[in-house]
This record gives sequence, structure tokens and C-alpha cells, in this order.
Amino acid sequence: MRARDVYRPVVATCAPGDALRDVARTMADTESGFVAILEDGHLQGVISERDVVRALAEGHDPGTATAADHATRGVVTAAPDDDLEAVARRMVDAEVRHLPVVDEHGELVGVVAMRDVFAVETLLSAPPERG
Repeated sequence: MRARDVYRPVVATCAPGDALRDVARTMADTESGFVAILEDGHLQGVISERDVVRALAEGHDPGTATAADHATRGVVTAAPDDDLEAVARRMVDAEVRHLPVVDEHGELVGVVAMRDVFAVETLLSAPPERG
């Protein structure tokens, strides 16, 4: 199985200069704990619920602090044809719950969530139903 078989093609995104308040609103509106930061269609970083909570706990103003100020940079990614087991290992090693999927041009095409990997693993390892 490949990343392309499980990634979600719709990803919440924001611009580097977007305020944390707006990023949090995007998370709430899309029911996602992960937002990709894009500039000219290319992944610049990601911001997670953990990043937002950390920024608030440190006393940053959510109206003026930006996504770029609190982003995770140097993001580990996957390619659509990457083996799903390798993608899962990458997620565990990087201690992340979401892994952006980028194409050969470096453009974001989707995201693999750990819950999707677990769902696939659960379905593939389940004994066949008796009928």
C-alpha cells in the first residue's frame, strides 16, 4: 500500500503571515489539528494544535503572533508513491500525527494522518468475516 492510497487530498492551509487566531479558526472550521503553511503553493512549514497551545502558554498574542512565528519548519514529508509502512515509521520517528504529502515539484497534494494509518492497519489485520 502507498501513501496515495490513504492520504487526504483536502488540507487546511494558511499563509505565513496569518495570525494564530485565524489559524485556530481554520482548525476549528475544518475540524483539523493540522494546518499547512503555504507560500506560492509550496510547503513552508506546518502548525499544529500543539504549536498553537505552546504559543498561547508562552503568552503570545494570538491576534499578532503569526503562523510563521510558531511553525514547525524542516517538515518531514512523504511522496505519493512512498510505501505506507515507511510513511508510518517516518511519523513515529518524527513524533508527528500528520505527514504532508508533496509531489515531485514540491507542491502539497495531501496529508496522511496517523489515524488513517491505524485504520488501514486495523482493517488489513482483521480476520475475515464469516458469513
